[in-house]
Amino acid sequence: MKHSDLVDLIIVQIKSNNVDEVPPRRFILKSARAITTTLISQKLLERTLSREISLYTTVDCVEFEKSERIKCPIVDLRRCNTLMKSKKPIPAPIFSRLGASIKNIRSIDDSFSFTISYQEVLRNAKNRKYKYDEDIAIYLGSDGHLYIPDNEIYLLSLDVLTLFTEDCDCEDGCKSAWDYEFIVPDRFLMNVVDLTSQKLLTYKQLPADQNPNNVVGQ
Repeated sequence: MKHSDLVDLIIVQIKSNNVDEVPPRRFILKSARAITTTLISQKLLERTLSREISLYTTVDCVEFEKSERIKCPIVDLRRCNTLMKSKKPIPAPIFSRLGASIKNIRSIDDSFSFTISYQEVLRNAKNRKYKYDEDIAIYLGSDGHLYIPDNEIYLLSLDVLTLFTEDCDCEDGCKSAWDYEFIVPDRFLMNVVDLTSQKLLTYKQLPADQNPNNVVGQ
């Protein structure tokens, strides 16, 4: 279901309660995303979404460049000989206590795979030497960028569970952000619609949406 279709469905639900004043469409989408994020995060922790492969979006264009190590938000990586940083933050992944929902990180030609790792793991493996014949560790910084220590890699692909599917598109086309898919398990779709509608029934006057219709804000 597209972003626009989901918002339309929620608006119908709100109006069915004899409500005349409807929130701005961006505010409705933001509310639906917040509810969906909580729901998916819980299910990830319960490991009940392991077979929901369709929830993940592939990003084929994660470009890297050499980074100034001193500016890295992961302090332990500042001692690396070489540090690569993604040129852009990756689309915001959904988190659970299991970590960020990122998987299948690989080189474009599938020659190498990457293991998503975390700062506490790094601290326990300071003397580890990263080699191309092993899985290469990759880190997600607090700034949303990916970091690769001691390996010069300039392009990779990954799969991410994110609600910001418009940020996964590598093409600089004219597709409206409202035309991208809203990520939610099919069996939970109406739950999201109902919960969002209920939340917004208490909506009061908010500033009008000043953004163009083809811009979906976070």
